[in-house]
Amino acid sequence: MLHKVALPMEHRAAMMVIMLGGYLTLSGLYIILFLIEQGYSFDSHLNAMLGVFVGNGLLCMFVIWLGLVVGKQI
Repeated sequence: MLHKVALPMEHRAAMMVIMLGGYLTLSGLYIILFLIEQGYSFDSHLNAMLGVFVGNGLLCMFVIWLGLVVGKQI
């Protein structure tokens, strides 16, 4: 999709980061809602749920940083 639209490289990179970040955030939220729906208590699994959100957040920040480093090298 991004190759067919005539956008500057900065806009393409921003769109990819937004799409990746949204995917990771929503997948983490789905896992948490699935666990709650299956009967796992929120209190006993709070650590795992926060780990999913923190892990996704750190992964997104790492991918953004990596993209900036690679972008500067090009």
